Amino acid sequence: MRAEAATHAPDEWRLGESAEATASAALSDGDFRTARSLFGEARRHYTAAAQTAGLAAEMKARRVEAMCGDARRLLDAGDLEACRRRLGELEIASPGHAGAELLRREVEARMQAATSGQSIFPSERTDDVGVGTSAIASTPPTVDSPSPPADAVEPPHVDIDDRQRVAAAAPRASPGARRVFDDEPIFPVMESSGESDTGSFSLLDEDLVTAARRSRLRLWVTALVLVAGIALVWVWWSRPVRPKAVPIEPVAVEKAAEATPTSVGSGSRGEKPAADVRERRSTSETSAATSAPDRPTDVARREPPARAAQERAGEKAAAVAPVAKKMTASEKSAFEKAAAVAADRLLSDKTAAADSASTLRATTEAAAPERLPGQRAAAESASSAKASDDKAGEDRGSEKAAIEWAAAEKQLALLKSTAEEARARTMMRREQAVKADADRLARNLFGLAEGKLAEADAHAKNQTLAAATRAYQEGADRYAQATSQARAVREAKTDADSAKTRMAAQKQRAQKDSPEFQAGLAEEKRAAAFYDQYAFKQAAEHFRTAETLFGRGGAPPPASQR
Repeated sequence: MRAEAATHAPDEWRLGESAEATASAALSDGDFRTARSLFGEARRHYTAAAQTAGLAAEMKARRVEAMCGDARRLLDAGDLEACRRRLGELEIASPGHAGAELLRREVEARMQAATSGQSIFPSERTDDVGVGTSAIASTPPTVDSPSPPADAVEPPHVDIDDRQRVAAAAPRASPGARRVFDDEPIFPVMESSGESDTGSFSLLDEDLVTAARRSRLRLWVTALVLVAGIALVWVWWSRPVRPKAVPIEPVAVEKAAEATPTSVGSGSRGEKPAADVRERRSTSETSAATSAPDRPTDVARREPPARAAQERAGEKAAAVAPVAKKMTASEKSAFEKAAAVAADRLLSDKTAAADSASTLRATTEAAAPERLPGQRAAAESASSAKASDDKAGEDRGSEKAAIEWAAAEKQLALLKSTAEEARARTMMRREQAVKADADRLARNLFGLAEGKLAEADAHAKNQTLAAATRAYQEGADRYAQATSQARAVREAKTDADSAKTRMAAQKQRAQKDSPEFQAGLAEEKRAAAFYDQYAFKQAAEHFRTAETLFGRGGAPPPASQR
């Protein structure tokens, strides 16, 4: 997993290693707070690298599975060359894949079987048809062969048709080849062609032709069903619409008028009232028809009683007509007088109904202008009320938008002031770190703080003020840690410098040919190496050790004794 993380996420891995090294140095210096934060940062970098590596491994596994599935489909389709190429790509992408190895073996077995089958069954091509035929199908030449001995056993007779049926019933591994087993007699698969001399199709060709016929049949059936459905929909939408029957109102008055002249006879006294009745009825009906659109609904509701009276009079006249045919002359004259009186009464009733209807219509038309101003005033008041409600809603919406805008402006100003304060604090911590030589004595922490400062400035430029404030705060903490570490390193450096001075003074007094002097020189080299790496605590310890060794070497003898 470590190798995969270092390969797929090198940047995160390097950052994690750098943070881990800095944390280890801080831990050795005794700065546990800095070491803890740096170890946490290293853990985050390692976790991110591991997640990236896991995602890359998952994508690789999916790609390998897809390639394996493609190879399987190509193998099932009989395309052995394409399957072999796909398996080669799969072996390059994932060496040692178990599924790829199994597929490769199966492909090699099928290719070997196909090669052996082609070598056993040589085919010929005809000139006109182009169909492969077997060598057995051609007529063998006549060869003189010696007669078998008398005690020889006759070989079993093999029927070609039986071989064809057995071969057709046997399963086939692929469309292009049959599997050849050990010790199995090889026979070409042929169909009996009768008297045809153009060759024969193989079983594979017959299956392909059958499949093509079935697909064409399905296509035709689908097309027929679709056409039938379209025809039914067209017939349904194009059917004629039957007109609705208009109810015809029976006119009973005309029946009564027709019955009255027949009952009265040919007398001049009865004909004039009947003619006058018909003329007046037609005149009144014409006037009623012309004035019907202008007549209000109240008049229409009052018309049925008059019409019912006319219908009742007509029914009475129709009922009396059969009786009038059996009367004598005197009775007829009396009957005619009664009929004339009834007709005059009917006419007077109809005239009175027409007069009342005209009076009611005039009254309604006169009262209509008085109602219109009230309705107009009510409509105007309703429209004004609606307009005032709409304006009040718009005012409330604008007021709410203004409040929200003011709140957003206030929030933005607060975020800006907070970000500015955080940046000022960070810059102050940076100046303190520079004065303490943190850029030289605490280089790693100072570099992390510089990175956080650049990130915060980028967020502030993009107006992501909350993220900028957090980045400024983290940068200020890093500068503070760098300052404290630089101060500690400076104190350790002062201690190492003093130890180095004492060691140099003792070295001048030591005897150079003593073994302790040589050991002191080795310790001095180690101390100088730690000093160059800014590991001043370890350098001070080695300087003290060298001072002790130089002191054990003793002072050199005086010049007189030399």
